[in-house]
Amino acid sequence: MLSLLVASCGPSIYYLGEEYGRTRVVQVFYDEKRIDEPYSVIGRMTNDQTKKYHPEQIKKQMIQKARKVGADALVFTDFEVKRIEHEQDDRLVVKAKLLKFRR
Repeated sequence: MLSLLVASCGPSIYYLGEEYGRTRVVQVFYDEKRIDEPYSVIGRMTNDQTKKYHPEQIKKQMIQKARKVGADALVFTDFEVKRIEHEQDDRLVVKAKLLKFRR
């Protein structure tokens, strides 16, 4: 019961893209212009979190997912808080692109 409650409070992370072997290190960027190496976008990720969300925890979980699908880098592209009509809670949406460096 407790694990079900904890799981329901975590972010729902959705990924659409290619998968490679797991990577150990994922570089984090907030602006694609700061990336010096040539790369390909291998996918896009978003979360859907309501209730008591913690942006740093969501960030960590998105990096963990990027590692799992084999991304070399993650670029956070959007961060938005939306009020849900007729409810007390709001919704945090974080979007990112996943990259593979061409080496």
